Amino acid sequence: MGFADKGISIEQASTKDGKKFFECRKGNILEVLNQRLTVLDFESNIATPDIRESGKMNYDRYMVLVRKDDGEKIKFTVSSFQMKNVLDECRRAEESGAHVFPVENVGITRVDLGRGKFTYKFIDL
Repeated sequence: MGFADKGISIEQASTKDGKKFFECRKGNILEVLNQRLTVLDFESNIATPDIRESGKMNYDRYMVLVRKDDGEKIKFTVSSFQMKNVLDECRRAEESGAHVFPVENVGITRVDLGRGKFTYKFIDL
């Protein structure tokens, strides 16, 4: 007798802190730059280690789940204000009853801010 037969779900929909868990490879935003993507979902306020300060955590990152043209699903973290703002707007629209996800024909591009700094933003393809 399996778990399902005993009424126990083995599908993990969220982590212990209630955040969505995306079962796919974690990649880097650089892997998907300038490619046609489908944004499937995201989770906000993800804790990530601060690379500038040992032992400190950042709680303002978003985990984004996308599907590439080849069908591969990949998740990556973002800190870009512009990308987080767009995703927040999507979430507000969904909370108001709109069906937003998946969002097809999306790209991500790098924006040079000068002095060696840059950010990323969504673009419609």
